[in-house]
Amino acid sequence: MKGLKIFFNGEEIDVSSDFGVSLMVCTKSEKEQSVANLVGIDREKNTYTWLNSLMNTGDVIDMEIAELNRSSVPISVEKFFSEREKSNQEKSDEMWAKDLADYYTLEKLLKEEGFL
Repeated sequence: MKGLKIFFNGEEIDVSSDFGVSLMVCTKSEKEQSVANLVGIDREKNTYTWLNSLMNTGDVIDMEIAELNRSSVPISVEKFFSEREKSNQEKSDEMWAKDLADYYTLEKLLKEEGFL
């Protein structure tokens, strides 16, 4: 199976999967840290992380598309947004309740003023 062979700071990470995997390198101004992440999300919303590292001046990342028989073991597997989804639903319910209360207040005011 085709996959990614990543070399970072003397470590080789092999990743082949039936879902998409992304290598992200983010660099900021001199005063802030740069990071490298190698992650993927499967259909069941599980997030796989193979690399999550701060980068320093002089660090090198090499990437090769390769035929791989296996993947390296991820450093973590977590459910994607599970807690955030619950929190967002609660916030959404609160927002709807507030919007409905605002609607009734506005409706009452418009009726009192004779617009409705």
